Amino acid sequence: MRRSRRHASMWIVAAFLTTGCQEEGLPHFGTLQYESESFEVWASEGLEACGGTFEYTEQWLVAFRDRIGERSNREKHIFYWLSPEDQDRSSCRSGTAGCALHQYAVIYSTIIPHEHEIVHVELDAIPPSFLREGVADVFGSIRSPNTNVITNIEELFEMDQISGYGYQTAGRFSRFLIDRYGLDGYFDLYEALDGETSRAALEAGVEEVLGVELDELVAEFESFPRCSVDRWRFYDRECTALPLTPWQSPTRWAEEIELSCAATDVVGPQLGLVWTRRALEVEQAGLYDLVIESADPTAEVTVFSCDASCFYGEPSTHMPSVDVATGGRATFFLDAGRHWLQVEHAADSDASVSVALER
Repeated sequence: MRRSRRHASMWIVAAFLTTGCQEEGLPHFGTLQYESESFEVWASEGLEACGGTFEYTEQWLVAFRDRIGERSNREKHIFYWLSPEDQDRSSCRSGTAGCALHQYAVIYSTIIPHEHEIVHVELDAIPPSFLREGVADVFGSIRSPNTNVITNIEELFEMDQISGYGYQTAGRFSRFLIDRYGLDGYFDLYEALDGETSRAALEAGVEEVLGVELDELVAEFESFPRCSVDRWRFYDRECTALPLTPWQSPTRWAEEIELSCAATDVVGPQLGLVWTRRALEVEQAGLYDLVIESADPTAEVTVFSCDASCFYGEPSTHMPSVDVATGGRATFFLDAGRHWLQVEHAADSDASVSVALER
């Protein structure tokens, strides 16, 4: 059962600890850059979001809420996008890129968009850190989709607050639980462990809610491939809501993409990059040439499958990625089904990018 926001004051200290923030008041920064029913975004002086950043975030939030249903918090979120100097004066623990004060629906972050932190303010319960950070990453990891950082899940169970290095393993474990027990089973466990931190409470909760011993669950989890972010993060916007770009012919998909920050579908700047995404349907499995051309040598395109997964027999092959600096062309096998592309380059570039898939 979701906790009423009227009772949130009981959990203020816990919420600050679990999101990496300290109770130092709620400092205000910047100027209002965007406002909607769901968000207020305040930005430090000199920060300007790319043309598609806020629309992307709104679409991501709709898709996230569609998946988790009534568990989401419909309160307006206050997002402070801050310079490192302002971030050091925020309520976040020193050295963190972002934190969420879930009881106030407030986020401080040097990164935009920052879906991971939005998940924190969307959910009420405060279970052990590996679940709390795991759910934020399985729905909102900001890591590159093709990264794969591995840590020992048993070590995460013992930590009061896991570090960012453990987020991907925590996210992959959360996706494993969701795939095995469904969203209802996962959130039953998540909410049953509200306020708990000990290994004993975790073992008891897993056995009571999921009907399995924790050691058995871990052994099954570790039997699956240790795969990249795109194999376990939910990309609901890209795989359900993003309109399909049609093929030019039965054997060629191509588009000239304006990748200027001013473009209305370009997102960022985030971690030194700007990017946009496209969705397409591959009708026939087989070998395809992926080709990219741009005046910017940092330009890169990667194709991701909406059907790929770490778990339960679904495809787990590496997805094609091509960049200008290494020739801009490669041949890959693509399965039939829905795919999405990420096209990116350095944030300080306005160069367009030409992308083609040819069979």
